[in-house]
Amino acid sequence: MAGIKIRTSEELIRKLERLSGKDADEVAKRAVYVGAGYMAERVKESLRSVVSENATGDLEKSLGITPIKLNRNGDWAAKIGFSGYDRKGTSNILKARVLESGSSKQQKRPFVSTALKRYRKIAQERMKNEAEITIDKILEG
Repeated sequence: MAGIKIRTSEELIRKLERLSGKDADEVAKRAVYVGAGYMAERVKESLRSVVSENATGDLEKSLGITPIKLNRNGDWAAKIGFSGYDRKGTSNILKARVLESGSSKQQKRPFVSTALKRYRKIAQERMKNEAEITIDKILEG
């Protein structure tokens, strides 16, 4: 799994300090939701570019986002990943891993790492913007 963290500006930190704990958590959750949704869509696009035109779409459909929760470090987080099995009973996680890393029989066709490298900064910016918008709405009352 890949992670994205946003660096906050001094102005954003000052605004966050004015919020209650509940409001600050809501801001963080909304930012994570926006960032995870954006990255999930970019991973799907990247996946489409590496699979054959005869692909069933089972792998793409199995891509999802976990519920947003506090992680061990006390940060709000969600994971993007694959679940379930395809029509033939093959694990979608295994299929994604083979595509990403390759195997002795198949050359690697990275799509997750490609999407992360290409879109990480945009996702961070979207998360930061969502946090600022949410903070401003809360502070305006």
